[in-house]
Amino acid sequence: MTYPITLEDLINHTFEEIEIEGRRRGIYKKVTPRIGIIRNVFNYSRTLYIHRSNLIGTRIVVLN
Repeated sequence: MTYPITLEDLINHTFEEIEIEGRRRGIYKKVTPRIGIIRNVFNYSRTLYIHRSNLIGTRIVVLN
């Protein structure tokens, strides 16, 4: 059974890759996103609206 990938999964995977690359280069620093970046991503996800229709296809709208 496959599970959908969430935004949290994507963020965790990205930072794991950055940490692995840092260890490979000899840099042992824990990488975490700033709280402002996380807030911006969640605010964007709240305003994003995706409408799928057979007639016109997919329409992506960012609400203000």
